[in-house]
This record gives sequence, C-alpha cells and structure tokens, in this order.
Amino acid sequence: MDSYIVKIAEVEDIKNIIDLIYETELNPNYEWGYGTEADQKEKLNILLNTTNTRFKLNNILVCKKENQFCGFILSLGGKNIKKETLVSDFNLIKMEKNLNFKFKFLLDTICYIFYKECAKNEYYISNIAVKKEFRGMGIAHKLLYSSYELAKNKGYNKIVLHSNNDRLLDYYKNFGFKIDDLKSKKMTKDL
Repeated sequence: MDSYIVKIAEVEDIKNIIDLIYETELNPNYEWGYGTEADQKEKLNILLNTTNTRFKLNNILVCKKENQFCGFILSLGGKNIKKETLVSDFNLIKMEKNLNFKFKFLLDTICYIFYKECAKNEYYISNIAVKKEFRGMGIAHKLLYSSYELAKNKGYNKIVLHSNNDRLLDYYKNFGFKIDDLKSKKMTKDL
C-alpha cells in the first residue's frame, strides 16, 4: 500500500474521474439532468472544470499507484455544501436542452434547498469510488482516512455520508461510522 499516493485532483485526472463517477452512479439522470452517456460526461466535465461547484477539483482526492489512477473521494465542508451544490445544479439546469426536463430538474433543485445533507460543522463525503481492478486493495480505506485528515485540517470534527445500499452500511460501520438515520442511510463518525 505504500506505493499508493493520495492527493488533490488535477486537470489530468478529470477524464478518469468522469468515467468512474458515471460508471458507479446509480441514477445519472437524477444527479446531472437528462441525456445520453456522452451528454452526462460532458456535463461532468464542465462541473469539474468550474471552480465554485460541488464537483470542483479541490473537493476531490485521487489515489494513484505509479501514476495510474485507482480511485477518488469527493468530499466537502458543511459550510460550503449548499452553495456549491446549488451552483452545480444551476449550471446543470442551464445545460439541460429539454424544457420539460429543465423544469423537473429545477423542481428537484428547489426541493434540495430544504434538504439537509449535513450541518455546517460537519464534513460530507459525497462520492467514493475505486476502479474495479483496484478493489479489495485497501484504496477506499486510504481515501477515507485521507478525507478524515483533510476534514480535521479544515476544522471539522464530524464526518457524514449517505450510504446508497445496505451492504455499504456494514462496510462503513467497520470504519467507525454509526447509523444516524436508517431511512436516509445517513451515517456519522466523530473525528
């Protein structure tokens, strides 16, 4: 594991991040509006290249082995999550071509305003993904711990995430996360 490095994402990582986000997202139309795989990936490219969105490179840590991309974690502070998510959503609404879908995505964005992913004093893990050929090698573990350190360095003392399936609930429990809300699969960990 020592030959693996974790660092803030750079422009050269964007294509790999896009491919892995798209591959692991259960519902891309809900997350980024509607369209083909190429449309979705172009939207992600724009978001990753925009400095004030949830998907900005400063919010992403990548893990590499001998300069080969292995995986990433997208995490951000509760102080910024609402603003950066809304900037992302409004960019996505502008990119949406179909008026009906644009309206639906706008309604979803309005609903998000009232949704609380995490408190302002919490650090939120939004996405974590590892390429198939690197799974089972402790990379997710390394990314999680790197995110903990980043959160602590930014003054946060609690990590929050939402697990998208029951199998992951047990996985995150192994890292000290506790279920905060079973219905939403919200989990927390004190740092």
